[in-house]
Amino acid sequence: MDTFTEGLKTNPVNAFLISLVVVFLTPILWTIVHQYVKVLRARGIPPGPAPLPVLGNLGEILSSPKRFDEWCLQKAKAYGGMFSFWMGDQLFVYVSSYEAVKEVLVTKDKEFASRPLMPERVALTLGPKSIFMSSYGEYWRQARKLSVLHLLSNKAVKTNASVRDEELNTLIGHLKEECKREGGIVEPREHIIRTNLNTMMLPLFGIRFPAPTEPGFNERREALYASIQESFRQMGDFDWGTVLPALAPVVNRDVRKTTAFRDRELELLIEEHRAAKEKAGASFVARDMVDVLLTIPETEDLTLKNLIYMLLDLLNAAVDTSGVSIEWTLAELTRRPEIRKRLQAELDSVIGRERPVQEGDIENLPYLRAVIKEHFRYRGVGPFPGPHLNEVETTVQGYRIPAKTQVMVHTRGLSRDPSVFSRADEFLPDRFLAEDVDITGKDLRVLPFGAGRRGCPGIVQGLAVVHLAVARIVQAFDFELIDGKDIDMEERNWGLQVSLRTPLKARFTPR
Repeated sequence: MDTFTEGLKTNPVNAFLISLVVVFLTPILWTIVHQYVKVLRARGIPPGPAPLPVLGNLGEILSSPKRFDEWCLQKAKAYGGMFSFWMGDQLFVYVSSYEAVKEVLVTKDKEFASRPLMPERVALTLGPKSIFMSSYGEYWRQARKLSVLHLLSNKAVKTNASVRDEELNTLIGHLKEECKREGGIVEPREHIIRTNLNTMMLPLFGIRFPAPTEPGFNERREALYASIQESFRQMGDFDWGTVLPALAPVVNRDVRKTTAFRDRELELLIEEHRAAKEKAGASFVARDMVDVLLTIPETEDLTLKNLIYMLLDLLNAAVDTSGVSIEWTLAELTRRPEIRKRLQAELDSVIGRERPVQEGDIENLPYLRAVIKEHFRYRGVGPFPGPHLNEVETTVQGYRIPAKTQVMVHTRGLSRDPSVFSRADEFLPDRFLAEDVDITGKDLRVLPFGAGRRGCPGIVQGLAVVHLAVARIVQAFDFELIDGKDIDMEERNWGLQVSLRTPLKARFTPR
């Protein structure tokens, strides 16, 4: 018998320790081998930084002082407008060149129409059956069709114009009241978020969230409002559970608590609608989106929970897309008084100051449209739309894209490419007076709402809200830097949107 075996027999402690090491190391070694084999099999993929065992390129990404999109731009300088990287054993492909973006979103749109599994924070907030989260298939098609038909079509958006008009009147009133305090220093973010949520809650659920200073303020409603807002904010935080799954129950406890309360309150709202429908009987008339959906026979997919997730998609768009865009545009106008004054001159010339801007006026305000387009080109809703996933192997620009690859289209990288736009790193609305560029997905140079099958269905609604809100605020107020100090224009590092890291504050003066 050899010495090693004899030692194990005579010293059971050694045997136990060795067994413990084997048990501990086996899954780690299996993970390393599994990932190594996967990387070897991924030959022919786009070039990119070499991955490390287990983490892939995740360690480099997390340790970088740059935001993720800036890290991607840095790598694009080395590898071009299409490169690959790994997070653990998941392959990602980054695209920002016009040709690669066109192939992913237009030529092979259907092949890249699926969605990967999202981080738990996103999944808890939006749910697996939201339009944004769902994989490409029959449920996704039906859910998207319902939301567009009853809420997001041109006709539906026009029908709800009076809701936006009233809520924006309320917004201007709140901003004027805030002007009277603290030397005219105003922080508009909270007012903008509440306004945008109300413009969606009324056509969706038939309710609104009055501010604490408004008649009809209700503490229970305010708790629901706070939970909706907080859940979307939490969704933007980096999900450490994706890096260390064992920690997910701990690090995502806050999201579970918030979304559980929010979903319970929304379920009660839907049940109130259901009870009203049953009481009305044959005389029932649908007043909002929930009423409409309750007239559709319930199926395996169209359940109460899935209905909530579908509606949350639309609420998320109101907070993230529209609200963030309004605040960013106001920040740019605060820093650039010459652009604000030129926009005010257009509004005064076309509309005057006797009446507020209406949605029907937007087509007669070319400089306003140019300012909003430049915001979407320069900043956008976020650096990346939702990630795309191919269910079967394919190619892009001659490179092999294995099945289940996550493809990230860097829309900001494309719109700030100096070969696409001259002076691309400057905020210049005039570029869109010289050239009429479509921003709804037809012109791939500016894609705030994505393009193709997975393009945002709320384009019409989002553009209507952003144009009108910015126009109303600029028409009603002069606003400037506080004591000449520049605004903190840094962005939040992680999330679905790129909100200002520090809420905008400016000195507002009613005109």
